[in-house]
Amino acid sequence: MMNLSLSDFVAAHLVLSLIGLSAGGGVMLGMLGGRTPPRLTALFLLSTLLADVAGLLFPLVGGRHSFDPAPITSLMSLLALVPTISARFRFKLAGPWSRIYVAGATLLLWLNASIAIRQAFVAIAYLRPLSDSAVPHVAQFAVSAALVLLGLLAAEQMDDRTGGRHQPRL
Repeated sequence: MMNLSLSDFVAAHLVLSLIGLSAGGGVMLGMLGGRTPPRLTALFLLSTLLADVAGLLFPLVGGRHSFDPAPITSLMSLLALVPTISARFRFKLAGPWSRIYVAGATLLLWLNASIAIRQAFVAIAYLRPLSDSAVPHVAQFAVSAALVLLGLLAAEQMDDRTGGRHQPRL
């Protein structure tokens, strides 16, 4: 078994997270065009899965015993991966599975982006002085709002692509 130092483990987790975030952005763009690029989708879901497993291992590898949001966020993401992967690969986006996939992929991208924002304000020296201000919260809100809007637009596009029925608007 290969022994990784904590810094190597963090670096591997960071690379997986950035791959997932980048691929997730590409998947979102694809969904906005009514398609799910197969290789990019697989890269997004696999790198997110691996980053989540690494996130769950942080308390074991890092020896942390205090409250840490990384394993909780990883667990939430793993739970979201189950219906998202099923919708895409088992149910082939048929019927309601198209919207389930879009919702899951959007949630996974949001979780990745939220962690990236939080970590940026902790790890990047230039941003660190702003970490106790409203700026990180505004950034989180802006990303959340943008992803909700993009997810809704993507759901409409994917419905059009897969022949799904539009729900009546109230």
